Amino acid sequence: MRKLVLLALMAIVSLQLFAQTTADTWYFIEEDWMEERFSGGKYYLGKDTTLNGIIYRSLWREGGFCGNAFIGGLRQSADGMQVYWCRKKQYSENPDNFEYMLYDFSAEIGDTIRNAYFNLWDMSIYTDHVGEPEWPFWVVTDKKTIDGRIHLTVARFSDEEAYRNIPNYSTTWIQGIGTAFVLWPYYYSYCGTTTLRAACVMQGDEILYQYDLSYLGITTDCSEWHWKYDALPDI
Repeated sequence: MRKLVLLALMAIVSLQLFAQTTADTWYFIEEDWMEERFSGGKYYLGKDTTLNGIIYRSLWREGGFCGNAFIGGLRQSADGMQVYWCRKKQYSENPDNFEYMLYDFSAEIGDTIRNAYFNLWDMSIYTDHVGEPEWPFWVVTDKKTIDGRIHLTVARFSDEEAYRNIPNYSTTWIQGIGTAFVLWPYYYSYCGTTTLRAACVMQGDEILYQYDLSYLGITTDCSEWHWKYDALPDI
C-alpha cells in the first residue's frame, strides 16, 4: 500500500512539474515568401473550451498575416507524453472539429508513428504534394533529453519502394515547448503562402526557450524582433 501511495504521489509531482514547465505563449515570425515580407505575432492558450465533448485549453492566434483568430484547443495525456490539437472547423460543411496528435514523446528511436499531424491537408493519414510521392508516416530518428526536456526528432517516410529509406521533412519535437515552427512540423502555414518560425516560447512571464533566427537576418528579444534591412537608409 505504501508503495502504491508513493507511486501516486510521484506521478502527481511529475504532472505538476510538467505543467509548470509547459509553454502557454509562442511568439513567431511569419514570412510571406511570395512578397518577401515578415510579420510578428503570437499563439497563446486561453481558458478551457469544450470541442467534440472533450475539454481543451483554447488556442488563439494574434497578429501575423492571418490576423486574430480562435483556432481550436490543446490538451495532453495524463502523463504529458502525448499532446493533441483539436483544429476548429473552418467550413460549415465540416460537421466536426478535427483532433490531431501533435507529439508522442513515449516513442523511441526507430518507432513508426502513423497518426501524428503533418499538415492541414493530410487529415493525419497522408499527404500528396504535386509531383512528389506520398509520405504517410513519421519515423523517430533521434531522441535525447536536454535540460530535462525530451527532444524527439522525426522524419517523414514513404511506403513507395523507391523512397522507403529516404527521410523527408525532418522535425524536432521539444517536450513542453513545441517545434521550430511553433507547434507544428516543418513549414506550417495557415495563410497558404506564408511560413511560421518560432522565436520565443514562454510560460507566464518566464522565457522557456528561444530560437535563433539569425539565419533569416532577424534578431529577436522574445516578443520584439528586428529585420536587418529595417535599419538601412532609403536610397
